[in-house]
Amino acid sequence: MITFRRTFRRASLLLFLAIPIGSLSTACAQPPPDQSSVLESVRQSALLYTGKLPDFICTQITHRTSTAAFSAPIGRGLNSSAAGTRWDVDDIVEEKLTYIGNSEQYEVLKINGKPAKGVDHLQLQGAFTAGEFGTALHDIFDLDSQTTFSWDRIEQIHGQKVYVYAFRVPQAHGAVVIHRAPDQQIVVPYSGRIFVDPQTFSVLRITTTLDVPAGFPIVRADRTIEYKPITIANREYLLPSHSEVHMQDSARSYVNEVDFKDYHKFVAESTIHY
Repeated sequence: MITFRRTFRRASLLLFLAIPIGSLSTACAQPPPDQSSVLESVRQSALLYTGKLPDFICTQITHRTSTAAFSAPIGRGLNSSAAGTRWDVDDIVEEKLTYIGNSEQYEVLKINGKPAKGVDHLQLQGAFTAGEFGTALHDIFDLDSQTTFSWDRIEQIHGQKVYVYAFRVPQAHGAVVIHRAPDQQIVVPYSGRIFVDPQTFSVLRITTTLDVPAGFPIVRADRTIEYKPITIANREYLLPSHSEVHMQDSARSYVNEVDFKDYHKFVAESTIHY
């Protein structure tokens, strides 16, 4: 099993990874003249993000594939040259994700369409992920993280113009990487890009890469999170719609494609198992 944790004041568990989703046409352009103002507006929006989210429930569907490392290119669909690869492991995990008080709780419902009882999210073999609902944004924009930003380019996402900024979080405030069997743990810096709506200053996409040192069992760790407007209880919120994780250790390659569906408001009558 491979797990990742982010060092942060609050106890939070997540897999902080990234891979670009799809190919985008790049339109090189000069940066906006008020970059400092734009980044500060994005920062304020990101730090206030979780406080604006309601308590809700959604369905998280994770398509997990894995194969022996180096036996085939990493990837299986969106921008992969390995589409159609015969994977050693190919399963679908359906979970109920409950978000209450800025905390994510997971209940495994089905594995490959069959009911799964007594299976814990953190005990799933292979790679798993958490933290898409605000933790990723907060950790990048928290002033204590000492993140540096630089202008990259202007792009189009689903026909919408976005500002793209590169970022880097130093090792002192980086990610704790845990590799099990054998147990090893290190702290690494990470970098990536944020894709910003220039009208609302909301982040529509985050791509992140962990800078794993040579010699560590994990040789690659990337993730992308895509956010889209979702209506819950007649109000619209920007919420994760898709996440894609690519990892590789010395033995295997892992790909997780995660979709978030059926958002609805959490009410007192709802049932949740911790």
